[in-house]
Amino acid sequence: MARAASFYSAHLTYDARELYPHVAATVRRPWVRWYWTSVEKRNIRSAEAVFTVSGLIAEHLVRIYRINRPVVILNVPPRSAITPSGRLRELAGIDEITPLILHLGQMRRSRGCEMIIRAMLDVPRAHLVFLGYGPERNNLQQLVQNLGLTNRITFLDPVPPEEVPSVAAGADVGVTLLEDTCLNHRYALPNKLFEYMAASVPILASDLPEIRSVVRGYDLGLTVDPSNRESVGAALRKMTEHPDLRTAWRANAAAAAETFNWESASQRFIDTMRSVIRSA
Repeated sequence: MARAASFYSAHLTYDARELYPHVAATVRRPWVRWYWTSVEKRNIRSAEAVFTVSGLIAEHLVRIYRINRPVVILNVPPRSAITPSGRLRELAGIDEITPLILHLGQMRRSRGCEMIIRAMLDVPRAHLVFLGYGPERNNLQQLVQNLGLTNRITFLDPVPPEEVPSVAAGADVGVTLLEDTCLNHRYALPNKLFEYMAASVPILASDLPEIRSVVRGYDLGLTVDPSNRESVGAALRKMTEHPDLRTAWRANAAAAAETFNWESASQRFIDTMRSVIRSA
């Protein structure tokens, strides 16, 4: 793309949607990390504008590549009026009384899926639903069977993206447990964090700096060490056994969604692109 932009005298922008040289696939692979760092360095310095998805990733890019601070555009969904439905409970075959814990999105390594399952041994009065897909799904289903939890953990196929908020709104707790296995995870602000927020679902999340700043800063739920089963189990028990806390967290999430939405985030993108075009 950089060559094409140069050839056609076009504007070049760079979107660092992840800290790619430091994703899970480059852990303990220094030459792979060096290669992608060199590729990124060559292209990012040629860009007229750089976008990324969290403040700490922006700071890292400034420090490593000596560029102006990138524009941070969060992975937030559009603002919409969401009416909670009973569809999630219906799909999972769960009654209206049992607390429902939801994990949205892909089932991959280092996303805490196995830890959530093991923690369910400590949360006997709740039901866990995985809504999504991913390469670890079969392994996780086998683990559920081995632990004797098949009657309390359900795996559901994804629903269309436009239906995610209303379906997710039927959960009592939404979980995102990225493990601190790489710099990309440590600096991440995952999509599902904002999807739970948009659906006004209380959040249990990893105690990583960017995630913590949102969950604790807006009082949306609890953060835990994703590698500590006792902590995860204790947090889930607290969240599922105290409806008054969930009521407060839901209200806080609805208020925070007025700030964290695509209508607000996209304006920064539009303003930046207008500035790039005017500078021609």
